[in-house]
Amino acid sequence: NDDDTCSIQCVRTKRYLSVKDEKVGDANVIKADAETIGENEKFNYKATGAARYFLSSPAYENRVVYIYEENTTSDPKNAVLTMRLGPNKESSISALKNNEILNIYYNTKEAAETSSSSASYGGPYNWDGNGISGWSRFWSLHFS
Repeated sequence: NDDDTCSIQCVRTKRYLSVKDEKVGDANVIKADAETIGENEKFNYKATGAARYFLSSPAYENRVVYIYEENTTSDPKNAVLTMRLGPNKESSISALKNNEILNIYYNTKEAAETSSSSASYGGPYNWDGNGISGWSRFWSLHFS
């Protein structure tokens, strides 16, 4: 965007990630349902300096995006990962949690479109019999 923020668009639906006023506990829900870019669809994409990247929302006091995981221990093959805007702010990035770190790699438009037949998330994880550990979050992005 012209203001140095980024907006993330799903290559399948052409809709943008959007922070909603809907809350689960102290976190705002994030959905890929916006047709246009407004303030809730803009994110800061920053790094801590140690190859730890994260997203935050300037519309919500620069709070940090995290991945919420459901069914990771009871049914890991059917785990559900959703994005939420948590209570932590950019000012606390020295204490980023693993679920707040996003490893983003860049693709051509064609590769992003063909690799998105399932959720935009993909990446290695370790099943140790007690749960999933070592989650890595990889997002395939194409910048026009």
